Amino acid sequence: MPNRNTVVDNMASSENTAVSIIIPTYNRGHTIRRALRSALRQTVSPKEIIVIDDGSSDDTERIVKKIISHHPEVRLKKNIHNSGSGVSRNTGISIASGEFISFLDSDDIYPNRGSLKRMYDLAHRNGLAICGSLRELKIGWKIIETNDFREECRKSPEGPILEYKDYQQDYDFTSYIFKRSFLIDNDLMFPPYRRYQDVPFFVNCMIKSEKFCIAPICGYRYTIDRKHPAVCDDRNTEDLIKGITETIRIASKNDLPILLTRTIERLNSEYRKIISSNYKRGNKRIPILLREADDAINRDLEGCENLSVTSIDNIVVK
Repeated sequence: MPNRNTVVDNMASSENTAVSIIIPTYNRGHTIRRALRSALRQTVSPKEIIVIDDGSSDDTERIVKKIISHHPEVRLKKNIHNSGSGVSRNTGISIASGEFISFLDSDDIYPNRGSLKRMYDLAHRNGLAICGSLRELKIGWKIIETNDFREECRKSPEGPILEYKDYQQDYDFTSYIFKRSFLIDNDLMFPPYRRYQDVPFFVNCMIKSEKFCIAPICGYRYTIDRKHPAVCDDRNTEDLIKGITETIRIASKNDLPILLTRTIERLNSEYRKIISSNYKRGNKRIPILLREADDAINRDLEGCENLSVTSIDNIVVK
């Protein structure tokens, strides 16, 4: 059921929906049309598109309602208070009618009209709960193809079936579709973090599924928006570290040394500047959270005996 923070509009939907596309959004009036246009162009049928407006104060709601007037397969859900994209996606999962779920960020697009159908058909053919696709990045006007699974698809042009333990990837969950009953039956939901909530969700799904397939089609275009960077206030920075720490615990518990090493590297390098800047602005909880992350490392895993959360400027974490 939707949470009490959600107001639901346009509830009509088909019980035979193939794919539900869930789009969380917050103050993305400048990009939501583009995202919805790419979702509406998808050839998979029947489909539904669920927009979760997470308390936007711009014209996002007006734009979505105008699109709904011409496209009844679009549904709008409004959070009364801003709750974060993870909570919004959970709401979408709970009210979706589709056999499979696809997550689309409101500033991204599906670059190919047939990508969801290709993934849906491949998942059915292989009897798998998770199917992914290739992806690309948009930085300004430049489109960059990523290398994820392109070699595997070249070797298996019908779509490779892969085991998660061999790859242990943590990013790019939006490039995948997930069987809704698989999520519900295994209580696979996003934790309520404001940042880095997608990685624990995705990793837990992959661990439970064990296997996944990849459709040899570019199914997702991720936009790096330098004009509207992510907010890095105390809450978001703390949640970032909490999400990373949860991922460390998951990797440590499930004997995933590649994932564990990659996650520590992200904390020490990729997010170093964000965390350090927040600490310098006076957030005294940062050292405590970093110690918790360091304590969560299972150094008995192969190749992980020397892993540690390194010091960030003057923060002593050990």
